[in-house]
Order: sequence, then C-alpha cells, then structure tokens
Amino acid sequence: MTTIDYQLFLKEILPFEDYLFYKPLTQEEVAELESGISNTLPLYYREFLLNFGIYQDLLPGLFLSKEEWIEQNGYLYEAEQNYVMIGDNGGEDFWLLRTDDVQDRKVYNWVDDEIEETGFTFDDFLYRCLNNLKDDSFIQLNNKEKVLRAHLSVSTNQESELIDNLGIELIENWEEEVPNFEDMRDYLKDQQITVYTINAKLNDSLVSIKKECNQKLNKTVYTFDYTETLSVLRANSKMAVYQSIVEEQFSNSSFNLLGIYKADYQDWVW
Repeated sequence: MTTIDYQLFLKEILPFEDYLFYKPLTQEEVAELESGISNTLPLYYREFLLNFGIYQDLLPGLFLSKEEWIEQNGYLYEAEQNYVMIGDNGGEDFWLLRTDDVQDRKVYNWVDDEIEETGFTFDDFLYRCLNNLKDDSFIQLNNKEKVLRAHLSVSTNQESELIDNLGIELIENWEEEVPNFEDMRDYLKDQQITVYTINAKLNDSLVSIKKECNQKLNKTVYTFDYTETLSVLRANSKMAVYQSIVEEQFSNSSFNLLGIYKADYQDWVW
C-alpha cells in the first residue's frame, strides 16, 4: 500500500496550483474540530486538513463546512465512536475513517447504520485525484473562475438591522420584481406578497438581494447569495462571521454553505 508523503504530493500538484481551490486549516482549527466531536483524528487525515482544509475541491465529496462536518459526526458518534465521517459519495453512503487503529487508512462506507469497506484507502483517493489532474481529458476550471458560495435567508422587519449587522452597502434603489409567468403573478397577488430586488456590496463582493414582503403575515424575508474568491477566502474571509451573525441575531433565518461554484453561475429567474 502506497502512503502519502504530503510534501512530495504538494510538489506534484504545484503545476496545477491555479486549478485547485483550497484553504488549509490551522492547528487551532483542527483541534476545534476534534473538540467538537470529542474524538482524535487519524494523523494522515489531520495532515490533509492542515495542507488543504475543508474548503477545497481537490477531493470531491468531502464535507465543505466545519458546521456540516461537526453536525454529521455528531450523528455518527451516537452509533459509532471509533470512526470519523469525512463526506459522502453523493448518495446515502457516507465515508468514514477509523480513529482507533493508526495502521488502518482504509475508507469505509456507512450505509443504513452498517459499516463496510469501500476497497480503497484515503491515499488511493488522493492519488486518483492527482492522476485526474494530469489527465488532459478532464476539464479543469482556473481558480479565477471559481468562488465559494453561500446562501443567506434572513427574516426581519427591521431592514436597517440587516444592513448594519452585516455591513451591506446598498448601491441603488429597490425595484419591484414582477414574475414572467401569469400564474406566479396571480399567486403573489392572492397571497399579498410583493417582491423587490436590489444590487449591493458585501465585503466588496457584489450581491443581488431579493426582498419578499408578505402583508398577510406581516413578515419580510431577504435572500441572497454571497461569494468569495480564493484570494478573499484565504486573506479576508467573512463566511464564518456572517454565518454567526445570521444564526445568532436573526430568528427563523439561515446561512447555508453551498460549495465551490463557477463564478458566473446564475440562479433560475422566475
């Protein structure tokens, strides 16, 4: 079995540095993860986090936020104390690593509360991704074309609280948005809902905010996506700050980290 030498691995991926989106964790951040699940991580996986972190697209399928990582491992810990969950295969199979055997570097599946071997190790996983980078048939996006994207939904009737707490800079006036489809227009009218949009800046990133005013419920909800380029993520990230503000200061609101997206990705317009 071939094991990863991370220093050599970093040299091998150097030619592809412009195509790999990642932010290493600090020793303190890794210790925070271990504290959050009351478990010690395998050294090889710990070293992966110190070199590539959680916000990364080198290994597809791994969890992309600390919150999801801790939450999912909380569920796992209720059933299995000798494993750590690192991601999934896109379905209902979750990937696990053993924490009680330092020699075992295999990746396991957790399916319907049963643990089974996948047939590959964490090292195999890394080398497979390295080979994909070297394969010219794989389409790779430059980091300039990528962003880390989060979706915010904030419920408040005090617009100034949203603007001031997040530090949003409005750069134009609100405009009413009228749906293209008649059925949707009729629905909004029947429900006494009016929708407005505006462009603004948040941490120097352009955001398009939608405001949905529901007269029946006397409720206003603001929704928008916030993105960070790799350079911002590494030097001046506000993801954790904004998540904390939304979750702690606004009830019935949410901050969802969506993942790494193509920068010009556009939501469907009604």
